Amino acid sequence: MTIYLAARFLHVAGALAMFSALGLEIAMLRGLALARSSSEAHAALAGLRIHMRIGTVAVLLILVPGAYMAAAAWGMPAWLLAALGALVAIIVLGAGVTRRLLAAVMPAFERATDGVEVQQLLRGLWSSLAARAVLLLGIVALMSTKPGGGEAVLTLGLAAGAAAAAASLALGRRRAVVAVVAGGADSAAVALGTHERTP
Repeated sequence: MTIYLAARFLHVAGALAMFSALGLEIAMLRGLALARSSSEAHAALAGLRIHMRIGTVAVLLILVPGAYMAAAAWGMPAWLLAALGALVAIIVLGAGVTRRLLAAVMPAFERATDGVEVQQLLRGLWSSLAARAVLLLGIVALMSTKPGGGEAVLTLGLAAGAAAAAASLALGRRRAVVAVVAGGADSAAVALGTHERTP
């Protein structure tokens, strides 16, 4: 196996690790959405340390082998610049938004009386997750098709637009789930607009 092939293998492994981190994050957020006490919230966050380590390793596996392949064969084409831009956005959302919100979740559970603060934090977390997932799919599209300048910009623009739409959708749809924290199943039904009146 050549160095280039080894670098490509590690690069792909990094992408798979990042998707795995997103899957673990989904499980944690689902647990937080269903938690009714600080002890349940703490249990839901049991995998947080592993999640952060996987995310860090994933970024390194993507960047370091990617830098070698760029220097050895790719150069700096438009599709690579677009993919780097999307990756920077993922890192900023993960480190700057998600970690800050996660750090505020436990204190919010400990002092919340009506669950409103917890709901707001969870909406932000689901929104960040949705945006990062779509951006990651955009990177996969760029790496797979390697489009030219205009097409690369268009692909990145579409990915950014889809990420914004996914984040907005997550903000709306997760209200019904996190409403369980504040008011139980009836509140979730009302948030969804599916509450049936009883005669």
